[in-house]
Amino acid sequence: ICDARVEDTEPVAPAPMIEDIAVADRHWPAFDATRYVPQTGQIPRIEGNIRAIELLKQLIGSGTPPTDDQRHELLNYVGWGGNSKVLESIERSTLGAQHDRIKALLTDEEFASARASTVTAYYTDPVVIKAMWDIVQRAGFTGGRIIEPAAGTGLFLAGMPKSIAQKSEVTAVELDKLSGRILTTVFGGLGVKAHISGVEKANVPNGFYDLAISNVPFGEHKTLETRKVGYSEWSIHNYFFGKAVDLVRPGGLIVFITSKHTMDSLSNGHRKWLDAHAEMLGAIRLPVSAFKKQANTEAVADIIVMRKRAVPMFKDRPDWLEVGHAPEGMLEDGQALTHYDSYQRKTVEHSRPINRWYVERPH
Repeated sequence: ICDARVEDTEPVAPAPMIEDIAVADRHWPAFDATRYVPQTGQIPRIEGNIRAIELLKQLIGSGTPPTDDQRHELLNYVGWGGNSKVLESIERSTLGAQHDRIKALLTDEEFASARASTVTAYYTDPVVIKAMWDIVQRAGFTGGRIIEPAAGTGLFLAGMPKSIAQKSEVTAVELDKLSGRILTTVFGGLGVKAHISGVEKANVPNGFYDLAISNVPFGEHKTLETRKVGYSEWSIHNYFFGKAVDLVRPGGLIVFITSKHTMDSLSNGHRKWLDAHAEMLGAIRLPVSAFKKQANTEAVADIIVMRKRAVPMFKDRPDWLEVGHAPEGMLEDGQALTHYDSYQRKTVEHSRPINRWYVERPH
């Protein structure tokens, strides 16, 4: 993935970056992803989360800023997306001891927020994060105003090249209160503006940022957006694209990991709206195992790269708006091409929907 190209064309450079960021002398640690790789197995992952929470509470209680070593320790927190059972109060559960320790560490508000986050709290493998920053640099971005709208504990910030970090003004938004407090503790002292809220309610300006980068939440649920905007009723992963279009300036980049349904859904209203407001520069489908190590889950996801248009344009119909039929060359060896349809009482070909972008670019 690190060698994947956005397109077989010259890199697309955004408009010139802002000139008034003077943070080159700011301390930015050399974050080492090997120091916050999650443990294998459910219990070790839960124990790693507990240790990170204990350190967080210690630092908050003492009012002392974290050392760079402690920043790495806090980033060992990987959320509860793959370990949600430990937050459930089940009598005689094998995770009862860990459940009680977590309850003792967290406030009622933090515990409720952690339980609510389990649907979307799947953190990103640093290998994928590095690849995304490689894409950003290939597109000509060297620094500017950056927003991470679904930041978790800040793994995308930790994976940001130091050369970009020291030329950038960074804003991060996180809904979950516990993850948000880790985010604030790790990065607040490094000049990052952190907001613990949903992005739809965060006090962040529109048309301001040069880059939005994130692994956005997946799901069919919606945000609590109350404004009448074109994307307010979209599924949450698509909502983040619409919101990012508003947040970045004309020429600004949007580089997101998203559910495959952004690209592959049969309904394409969101793709039409997005294409009118931002040019789709490229997409890369990740292997199903991309989240296995970090988040203990398997999901089909895409990296999508977009650039905001100066003015909306509705006349073009690029291929990514439509869903095509996956050719046989995309299938695994031995994968069945047909199945018996009991309703039609005959053998029919499997439906193989996939975005036409990939049909035309199977590589």
